[in-house]
Amino acid sequence: MSVDKEYQAVYRLKEAIEHHAKISDACWINIENNLKEKTLRKNQFFSKSGQYNREFAFITSGVGRIYIITKEGKEFTKYFFQQNEFLMASIEPQMPSQVNVQALTEIRYIYLPFSIFESLLSKHKELSQILNSLLLSYFGKKQQREINLLSNNAIDNFKLFRENYPSLETQVSHYHIASYLGITPVQLSRIRKKLAY
Repeated sequence: MSVDKEYQAVYRLKEAIEHHAKISDACWINIENNLKEKTLRKNQFFSKSGQYNREFAFITSGVGRIYIITKEGKEFTKYFFQQNEFLMASIEPQMPSQVNVQALTEIRYIYLPFSIFESLLSKHKELSQILNSLLLSYFGKKQQREINLLSNNAIDNFKLFRENYPSLETQVSHYHIASYLGITPVQLSRIRKKLAY
């Protein structure tokens, strides 16, 4: 990553953090000094079910998904994540992940090792507020998605997908979109054709 792009990514991280709570200069300096960077190739995993991933990440580019596999081998995409979003494989880093987290395009991210994040939590109380805000936001989105899947028809859910993820339809496989909507790729194809007329 070039120095200019790295600066932009770090600046966006600070903006994203302060969307949840104001942080002190001392806290930000500690965060910035401990940031690391990684790249995932397309289809590579950030984490797999049963694995431990102790990284508190911020996506600087790319698109990925969080999904589960049933005992019957069926995939259900629970969430798509993209640029300027935070990512953790597990809400409790001491516990193994219950989901798979996969890159659908090349993904770049900056991150804090969770051991460092935990030490900063004890020094800077505002980080607890930020973490709580992130968790509340995640659970709110999760609950709304579950309500939509149960109360809307497939066409309405696809329209909501387009509203929530306006650029994803051309970036990710329709198979993954169908698994997110809880329908088959054939059903999705029919819906897309119907909406095209």
